[in-house]
Amino acid sequence: MKALKKLIIPSTILILLALALLYVFPGCEKDGNTSISDAIGGVTSPDMSGENQDQVNSLTISPSTPQSPTFIGQQFLYTVSDGIAPYTWTVSNSSYGTITPNSDTANAIYTVLAIYPNSILVTDTQGHSAVGLMETSSVSTATLTINPPGPLAYTFSTYPVLPAFINFSVTGGVPPYTWQSSNSAIAQVVPTSNSADVSVYIETSGTNLIGEAIISVSDAVANSAQATITITP
Repeated sequence: MKALKKLIIPSTILILLALALLYVFPGCEKDGNTSISDAIGGVTSPDMSGENQDQVNSLTISPSTPQSPTFIGQQFLYTVSDGIAPYTWTVSNSSYGTITPNSDTANAIYTVLAIYPNSILVTDTQGHSAVGLMETSSVSTATLTINPPGPLAYTFSTYPVLPAFINFSVTGGVPPYTWQSSNSAIAQVVPTSNSADVSVYIETSGTNLIGEAIISVSDAVANSAQATITITP
């Protein structure tokens, strides 16, 4: 009887240990290929395929549609996304405009120097690039109109009827405007705060003020207009 008890006790202990192992590692007995990583939950490496990889291999610039500047000094904000920073910004023609990136290089300001087509190129550290475009605005072909249109004729001998100043203005084209006189001995251009307006001073002192002066105005895209002032004896 004592020998039977000694046999039953170790057998019971073995059975309890086997049940405990099955509880701790459930399913192991069904799949002989279960790995350690499966048993502890596994570790998944990052997926660099599909959409994530596409973002790394391409850049997106905004605005993506061509922009139409209307005046010199106008500024446009460009932004870039995707790719790998930092980014490098350049323009195809620095005489027509400049591009200045912010400190994070994901944003840049384009400043218009001339109203002509231009390209803005952004590149990331992997050589991927995107392009923004400046196009010539339709207003750049508008005709300039100078007022008064001329010709203006004055007689020097009738001074002081001769006006000391003549006010000119211009419409159309692309500002800012530049004014010139072909003969400053007779007529001198006096700029105002608005480049579309100008005062022309007619010289009323001296003895040799007979002749002609052409007052010309040009805009940012080389359109021009003229008015003639003639002084007779």
